[in-house]
Formats: sequence, structure tokens, C-alpha cells
Amino acid sequence: KFMGFVVGSPSPRWLLLALATLPRAVISQFAYTPTPAGMVLSHCVHEIPSGARVEEANDGSLLISTPPSMAILVIPPCDNHNGTYPTVVGHPRSMRIPGDAEVNLPADYDGWLQYTAYHDTEGFDSFIGKFTVPDNPKRHPHILYLFTGLQNIDWIPKVDAEPSEAFDIIQPVIQYPADWGEDHWSVKSWYVTLKAGALHSREVPCKTGDVVLGVMNRTGAESWVISSTVQSSGKTTS
Repeated sequence: KFMGFVVGSPSPRWLLLALATLPRAVISQFAYTPTPAGMVLSHCVHEIPSGARVEEANDGSLLISTPPSMAILVIPPCDNHNGTYPTVVGHPRSMRIPGDAEVNLPADYDGWLQYTAYHDTEGFDSFIGKFTVPDNPKRHPHILYLFTGLQNIDWIPKVDAEPSEAFDIIQPVIQYPADWGEDHWSVKSWYVTLKAGALHSREVPCKTGDVVLGVMNRTGAESWVISSTVQSSGKTTS
């Protein structure tokens, strides 16, 4: 359960700091939309209201309680035509090499460019970080994401084969360009799974030099608040 938005999920055990760049869209028979966790089937990417509560049902669907009435919206598992189209684009085989050998990524690689990870066997209760929004890139990227995150298993989109077990990640994210303007930054809070797809909060503008406070706090055995606050404006998206 993640909240704030609030989400329900097993205890995250992997902490991440990452930078990713992705194209705006990939078209096969279905369209894909960029997210901080990789390219996700477009019809499985959803914006939800700030303060919504999210719970995962046994069948993989998501139950969204939306304020102020907390009426429940059901998002079914992502329709990927019985696995014909992956919910999150990855590679058909693992590209990791045993030991510390270099991984040779393809020339058209569009996943996480840099990241660092930490594994804690006991899990986490909180992960709070501050981002200083950098200068605009000298060369215009398709889309650039910078984020901290917590995820339940050690899986890297596009580098690793799709996992056999459930995967989810929570993450406050700054992105460039913003959805609302080509030469601007923005921030959203995200929850991405391989079953239902991706949820994100509304976009909040930010600019170079702004400090963004990203918060992931445990509120229960399997519930978390995800929020992102632009400190100069005081605006929060969660």
C-alpha cells in the first residue's frame, strides 16, 4: 500500500539513486510511454489525485481510493495480450555478466544511465532525500529522469530479463523536459509495477536551482507515503 499517495506493497529492500533517459514513445502494435522505471504500455500509465490511497488486490489489480470522498476506482492488471507485449520493456535475456565484468549495452540503450543501489535484508522505514535541480541539459534529451527510489527486488529495467517474481518501485522523480513545457523541469511521485503498470501524481513545476524534497515514509506494515515538495514554492505532489 502506498499513500500520499499511499501504496500497499511488501517491504522494499533495495534503495536506489538513479538517472535515466528514455525516448518519448515507442510504437510497435501498442504504444509505450516513458516512466522512470522504463517504457510502460501507454494504456497502463495512470495519473491519480494527490492524497489517493492505493492497494493491490490478489489478482494484481489496483484499488484507488480517491479524495475527498475516497470512492474506489479499480485499475485492472495491465492488458498485455497474454504476455505478447511486456508491460515494462526489458531485454529477453539478462545482460549482466558474472563478477565485475563490463556489461556491453546496445547502441540504442534507453534505460538507466547511472545508478547506485544498497540492499538491506531488514528493509527500510524511510528514505528522504533532497535534489537540487540541475542546469538544463546542453543537448536536448528525449526525456531525462533523476530520482531516489525503493524497490522490493534487485531488478534493473532493460539490463535484466523480466523477473519471475512480483516487482514494484516507489520513487519521487524530477524530469526534463516537463510535460507542460519543453525547456522546463517538473517533479512527480511514481509507483510502478509489472502487473498493473504505472501510477503517478500530478506534475508540479520546478526550475534550475530549486531544491526538491523527496520523501518515502512507511506508515504501516505494508503502506508508504510518497511525496515530492519544491521547497521554493512550497508545492507538493504526492
